[in-house]
Amino acid sequence: FALDLGAHPLVYACTADDEQFVTADCTLPTGLRGLRRQFDDPDPERVPKRVPERDLLDQIVTAWHRRELQRVTDRLCREASIVYAEDLTYAEMFGQFVAQARRYGVIDFHESWLHNRLQACGIPLEKVDPSGTSQRCARCTGQPYGYRHGDRFTCHCCGRTMNAHWNACWNIMRLGREKAQRWGTAV
Repeated sequence: FALDLGAHPLVYACTADDEQFVTADCTLPTGLRGLRRQFDDPDPERVPKRVPERDLLDQIVTAWHRRELQRVTDRLCREASIVYAEDLTYAEMFGQFVAQARRYGVIDFHESWLHNRLQACGIPLEKVDPSGTSQRCARCTGQPYGYRHGDRFTCHCCGRTMNAHWNACWNIMRLGREKAQRWGTAV
């Protein structure tokens, strides 16, 4: 399995057999969605810092995302022989990604839960440098760069348009296999 980690979706995974699966986004009930929009107001002066409703909403969203991450971990423990994931350095992330990743449990998943659970099951986890995995075409030789716009990736060389997360997963898989062959640990 290869994993592309993020915020939306939390995890996008692909297998060597080209099967894909993704964490579900938290779809809040209508009343909670309105509450979320109120708290996500871009004007910080209009949004109170600490209110019980916001805390409760954050707890609900966090519980949902942690459940989704647990579902991914359970599947990896059942089916994987090796897992390749991005070796993320959060110091280089921008905007609200790190705060959101902490709130939703992605950082805990990436830095601790995943490694510990896979190790307990005897499944190796190989982390690879994520540089360029979202901007290079996974299907072209020579790793030509393309254009990513949201969830869509378009290759300038072959003209393919594909899901950007799927493309990143395949690049992570390729990089993981190359790293394993260099170190003589290929599975």
